[in-house]
Amino acid sequence: MPSPSAYQSPSPANAWQQQQESTKTLDEPTYNTNAYQYTGTPYGNSPTVASAYSPQPVHTENTTSNDINVTSTKPESISPAARTKPSKLRVLFRFILFIFAVGYLGFAAGASPFSGESIPFDSKICFYYLFAVAVMSIIWSGFHLFLYLFRRFGSTDKMKRFILILCDLFMAALWGIGIIVELIQYRCSPGGHNHWCDFYNTSIFFGFTSFALYIVLLGWDFVGGCKSRKK
Repeated sequence: MPSPSAYQSPSPANAWQQQQESTKTLDEPTYNTNAYQYTGTPYGNSPTVASAYSPQPVHTENTTSNDINVTSTKPESISPAARTKPSKLRVLFRFILFIFAVGYLGFAAGASPFSGESIPFDSKICFYYLFAVAVMSIIWSGFHLFLYLFRRFGSTDKMKRFILILCDLFMAALWGIGIIVELIQYRCSPGGHNHWCDFYNTSIFFGFTSFALYIVLLGWDFVGGCKSRKK
């Protein structure tokens, strides 16, 4: 049987101590907030309790997607090999036009100094008109020669076909009008006027050939434009 002392009521001191202990607040348990503690262990993927000040993982999904979008929107650089190479035959025509324009200018200007006679025609307008046409042809043909070099060894694009056709048509019309007028109204027999006519007729040959070459280039440009529209 239990002794009578087991049924004794607790002393006032012990009762007061128990009351004080019951009123104490329990401290929250501290958790390990190191997010990398279990890295490489089977508990690495298990959720852990962390506070608002715990280190947060860096989100890389959005940045990678943004990088992909940025790289996809960058314009692709055109390599020099992808550019169309200039036509050697076309630049040969331009070189011939340059030489023939210089030839016309040289023979027409050298006729009077060589023969010692002035222009034997009543009107000199057409003669000097073709002088100006020859100078324009030299400038236009020389421009194409430089354009070929820039396209061949640089990164310059070719001229627009519409502008090319208009300029060639303009030059062909200038040459055609002047040469036809000289052939019809200002004829000169070979050896006449102390060989002045020889220089004059040679200059007409250079001018007529330039007119014919511009017609050929016009046909070339027109056919090339039709083919490019069909593609």
